[in-house]
Amino acid sequence: MFGAGRIDAGSAMLAACMPAFFAGFDRAPRSLLDLGCGYGYLSVCAGGFGFERIVATDNCAAAIEACKKNAATSGLPIEVIADDCAGSIRDPFDVVLCNPPFHRGFKADSRLGLRFLQTAANRLKPHGQALFVVNQFIPLEKLAASYFESLEVIARDPSFKLMTLSRPRLRY
Repeated sequence: MFGAGRIDAGSAMLAACMPAFFAGFDRAPRSLLDLGCGYGYLSVCAGGFGFERIVATDNCAAAIEACKKNAATSGLPIEVIADDCAGSIRDPFDVVLCNPPFHRGFKADSRLGLRFLQTAANRLKPHGQALFVVNQFIPLEKLAASYFESLEVIARDPSFKLMTLSRPRLRY
């Protein structure tokens, strides 16, 4: 499970930007999907922003169990669903958060990122927004352009970039 026993720098960057990101909505977002939730760090961080519904999903059994425990410990009613890239989830969301995987084993695989981008586009409400954090070397801007009309890098450091993705294109 990625990030076990520590808060990875990319997720910490995303969490630090949550207040400004959520404040930028015209109306307070009510639903959130944490796509590839790992142990639930982002879901728990988002739990303090008044969401009516938070759904966390991952395909790793250890991640799902850790996320359930962290949700229970935090006292947040997070729905934790074992699923492969939210394949069985059909509900639309105001927000999608994601720190997507970019490798299988030790080899980079852009198909993983594309799958997470496609899922985010398909699960967002028309006026929803996704917030993705990725390593600087990943060409997320190029990859996301097929799925979203609006892309903006809102923060970066030497290792990571944080992007908002909105106005999903036609459903795939």
